[in-house]
Amino acid sequence: MADWTSGASPSGDAEPFVNAEQEANWLRQERAAGRISEEQLRTRLQELMIQDEQGRWWIIGYETGQWYYHDGEK
Repeated sequence: MADWTSGASPSGDAEPFVNAEQEANWLRQERAAGRISEEQLRTRLQELMIQDEQGRWWIIGYETGQWYYHDGEK
């Protein structure tokens, strides 16, 4: 993921991150079962991006399941 930095999800309001992780896990299960395509999974993970209070955008990695963030520069 070029220009994205790996990191733990930020502190603060964790609910959006918990919800996104739960949906991402479900989506990966759906992909593994062949019910959705790889493209559908990637698209939906992009739709789950969250912006934190510092303005950083967070996304769950397709392959790793880890959180990555973009701070506007790297």
